[in-house]
Amino acid sequence: MAKKLDLDFFGIADDDLLSSMKSSLEDIGGAGMAPSKRDLELLKSRAGVIKEILTYKLVDHHSHTFRVVDNEEMERLVDSIKDYGIIMPLIVRELDNGKYEILSGHRRHFAAKKLGLKTVTCMVVDVDDDMSDIIMADSNIARETILPSEKAKTYKVRLDAAVRQGKKTVDELKNISEDAPDSVRQIQRYLKLADLSPALMDMVDEGKIPVTAGVFLADLTPKHQAVVEEAIDTCKRCPSLKEAESLKTAAARGLTVETAVSILKGEKKTRKAAKPKKEVLKEEMFWDAVPDEIKELPLDQRVEHYKKALKAYKP
Repeated sequence: MAKKLDLDFFGIADDDLLSSMKSSLEDIGGAGMAPSKRDLELLKSRAGVIKEILTYKLVDHHSHTFRVVDNEEMERLVDSIKDYGIIMPLIVRELDNGKYEILSGHRRHFAAKKLGLKTVTCMVVDVDDDMSDIIMADSNIARETILPSEKAKTYKVRLDAAVRQGKKTVDELKNISEDAPDSVRQIQRYLKLADLSPALMDMVDEGKIPVTAGVFLADLTPKHQAVVEEAIDTCKRCPSLKEAESLKTAAARGLTVETAVSILKGEKKTRKAAKPKKEVLKEEMFWDAVPDEIKELPLDQRVEHYKKALKAYKP
């Protein structure tokens, strides 16, 4: 049965909610249990109702941009839920088909399924698609462990949702940076990464390609990115920041696999030998040696005379 959200449900006074709840949950279950700023604001504002929802009725958010990984951190979360239960409710919204879309708490939901829990404590909020995108992004972007690709997709979902609401991109970037761990400039870099091919994005996630280098590669067309992928496979190495910049410059002239391989191997282009400069023969240079009868001729006739003389000359 649903009940109105009561802060006493958490045993924490209203004034202490933002600080005490976060630190307490971190102590219990690490970063996986700690609520985001957005989650705490929703709780404090009593934006929804608390209810127990059947686990199988919970579905991932339609724009969820994060990978839920079954690793040591997840095991710690599972152990915490096993000992203490899900103290921090999942934030969900009800769908027309009777199921509930998770806005915040995908990892807790995963842990609950691993434990075989039949129901999960959730806070149900009534929001539209755009607001659900914003809540999902804000609730996840401050996680301690987050891949560049996840940031790129999340910032894009967050910004697109705000722009659809009529907000200006410049203003919204500032708003996002206030709650996110990145500056406006860094957020813009991550937004650019969203244009990378899946293969190159994986290399950025794995740390093989620096984020800053990935930004240069993201400026390439899909065709040129495929060329870079082939060159990487050939050379068995990924581009550095400087090489990524060189690849972008080369792409302006039409990037080929051969050129990309050459850049990755650090080969310098051999310059064509400079053509020898032609020496200009000026009349005043040999005027004193010109016979007087030739000097009296018109210029065009003198030139013809000089040509014949040069042709017959043998050093």
